[in-house]
Amino acid sequence: LEKRIFVPLPDVEARAHILKKLLPEGRAVSNLPYEKIASLTDGYSGSDIHVICKESAMVPVRKLLARLEAGEEKITYENLEPVTYE
Repeated sequence: LEKRIFVPLPDVEARAHILKKLLPEGRAVSNLPYEKIASLTDGYSGSDIHVICKESAMVPVRKLLARLEAGEEKITYENLEPVTYE
């Protein structure tokens, strides 16, 4: 028999904690308003927030890949833009 376990959606504090855990402040993340993002994601599951963080982290990488495809040769880690709210 199949078992199903109901797990409620995370509240605003839990969503902020998930965001901070997946996108910690540092070189790659710049001044994210975690609480604001958490309030905007009401009704999102932990899995939904994980996907948002993953896609957000890919934005700077995609920009960097576009620069490489355009023929820019000297690209370093310092050229990688941080993840921002925008």
